[in-house]
Amino acid sequence: QMNKPSIGRILSFLLFLFLLYGIQSCAPPRPMGAPPPAAPLPPPPAEITRSAEIENYFRGIASAEDMVKANEYILKVLEMLETPALTLEIYIFDGSDVSKAPEISIREYLEMIKETKRYTDRIDRVEYNSQGKINNIRLIRRIESDQRREQRPKPVAPGAAPTSTEVSRFAPLENEFRAIANAPDHSVANEHILNVLRMCSSPDVTLIISFYGENSTKQTITTFVRPYLETLKDGKKYAERIDGLDYDSNGKISLVRLIRY
Repeated sequence: QMNKPSIGRILSFLLFLFLLYGIQSCAPPRPMGAPPPAAPLPPPPAEITRSAEIENYFRGIASAEDMVKANEYILKVLEMLETPALTLEIYIFDGSDVSKAPEISIREYLEMIKETKRYTDRIDRVEYNSQGKINNIRLIRRIESDQRREQRPKPVAPGAAPTSTEVSRFAPLENEFRAIANAPDHSVANEHILNVLRMCSSPDVTLIISFYGENSTKQTITTFVRPYLETLKDGKKYAERIDGLDYDSNGKISLVRLIRY
């Protein structure tokens, strides 16, 4: 016959097992020897694939053998958009500073690529609406800051004549500006506009016009080269002179500074 102490030990052992089972059942199951869970991976970057597709179309427009092929690529890009009136965001990075370029519609941007046969920017971000159509594109334009410093001409005081070196360097662009303003018709003006755009590093090089108001206060207007050229063509007046030009690593103009008389 089992004595009372033995019965007590059995009951204590059963109570211990019950409590141990209850504690283990409350903990989340984990296989023996399994490694700790890895950090969650980011979702597959599908937007990178789509950005690359748009990037390829931009390059295709620039390298198209004729206007028909370029227009095919332009149409493919426009079909991906929420609206053909989409405005691009372009940020200029020179190695130390970032500045936002004036806004430009994507249609005008694509036409500039087609006409100048150059695409030197890079897509930084693409955003989509609920239907999967693109509603925002942000571009990055990189400028070699060291080369900009080396090739940047010395500032010319307002009203002072540029040096002979600067005259020689600025002359081709100055002559094109005057030819656009003095062109007998739009067809001739457009030929000179294309000449200017071929001298530039991209279809939408930034152009800064400085002028001095009352009390010699300096003011500036920032725009793109293309709209400025259209203004010369329509207004038939060139009342500025070149104050400075910046160049990219390929020797193409990346920034134009003008002084208004």
